[in-house]
Amino acid sequence: MNCREKGRCSCMAWVWYMKLIKKLDGLFIKFKNNTVRYLSENNEGMGVVEVLLIILVLVGLVLIFKNQITTIVNNIFRKITKSVNSF
Repeated sequence: MNCREKGRCSCMAWVWYMKLIKKLDGLFIKFKNNTVRYLSENNEGMGVVEVLLIILVLVGLVLIFKNQITTIVNNIFRKITKSVNSF
């Protein structure tokens, strides 16, 4: 029966493992903090790639919902012409 099965954590391997986990956790926190700091300080604006990606997403949404958008716009114009003709 090893020490983990007995409920004790005195094995050197277990202690080493826990120390490693703590170090990795500390490194992850430092990496996260540095990344957040860099992203918050880097205010150079939007680049060409970001604008192109936004345009591609919008074009994709229009293509996906083309029929629904056409129906909505037609209904709006129908209501406008009906209200204009009622004057």
